[in-house]
Amino acid sequence: MSKLSRHTDRKDFDKNKFMKRVIIPCMLVLIGSLIFYFWFYGKKVATARGIDYIASYMTKSGELRDYSNKIGMHDPTTDIKWFQTDDKIKIEFGRVYLTWEPDDFYEDETEKQLEKIQMTRKIIYKKDGTKEVKIYYQGREIERWVE
Repeated sequence: MSKLSRHTDRKDFDKNKFMKRVIIPCMLVLIGSLIFYFWFYGKKVATARGIDYIASYMTKSGELRDYSNKIGMHDPTTDIKWFQTDDKIKIEFGRVYLTWEPDDFYEDETEKQLEKIQMTRKIIYKKDGTKEVKIYYQGREIERWVE
């Protein structure tokens, strides 16, 4: 055998160590960040789609027409509920759940979204620095529930 045809193992590069120490951790970080991105993005899009879905059942005069009972709204005083915790604000509009983080709920864009479905919010700033929220559907106040 000649010197050129002889197979020599390189000691400075090991494929298994490279896979274990570089490729696999990078793939795990990439997969984890994609899962987090789609989960975070999905929550925001789900609320916007829920509002558009409800708005598609409303007439131009603002009356809700749900003949097929897909939304599940019979009496707005009992079928609309809203909850507030430290980490989320949730409105149950029949069978459709709308969820926001508190910082997102206080933005002006949320007010515009709620107006599509005849809802308004009133934010009351107290002297101690806290905020109190009241939500109205067609001018009537919605009762706040405890979750």
